[in-house]
Amino acid sequence: METSGIILAILAIVVLLVGAAVAYIVFRVLRKSVRLALRLVLLGAMLIATLVGGGTLWYFALGSDAAEKAPPTRRR
Repeated sequence: METSGIILAILAIVVLLVGAAVAYIVFRVLRKSVRLALRLVLLGAMLIATLVGGGTLWYFALGSDAAEKAPPTRRR
């Protein structure tokens, strides 16, 4: 994995951690004003968005080895 891939992988982990922290804080702040079911729906939506964002960054961090592979020199 090249340097940009490592940076994207670290960024993906940071996005996941920040998203989880924000979801936890929102869950605690809304404790008295919103019912538990609505809080869980909001928490789930935030965590899904965070997982999609982090997963996308992680996917791009892994890259594709197909572009780096040289084509065969001999054909049958």
